[in-house]
Amino acid sequence: MTEKAPATAKPIPTKSKAATRAPAQKTTPKTKPVPTQEKSKPVVKRVKLNAIKSAKTKMVRDNYTMPATDYALLVGLKKSCLQAGLKVKKGELLRAGLRLLAKQSAESLMSAVKEIQQA
Repeated sequence: MTEKAPATAKPIPTKSKAATRAPAQKTTPKTKPVPTQEKSKPVVKRVKLNAIKSAKTKMVRDNYTMPATDYALLVGLKKSCLQAGLKVKKGELLRAGLRLLAKQSAESLMSAVKEIQQA
């Protein structure tokens, strides 16, 4: 006859993930300190980036050729602005000139254009 193993044998326990973790600690909510009038900072209102972008003017990039004498005029105007304490770019000078031309009468504009064409 063969003898059977005793029925009192217990299975070997394996470690589960829950058993290896430390028990969760209870945290109490921290109370925020009440701000005093001395430490309060001014509130800065944030503006959406899209609102700022829509306010900007769209710029167009273009290239032009001009005679060296006209370019020298631009450089001279830029230097005179610097002497007056105003730092200006060549493109800003060209835009200022365009606005001055736009304010002139049609006759004076035509005479200025004819001078350029003849040169």
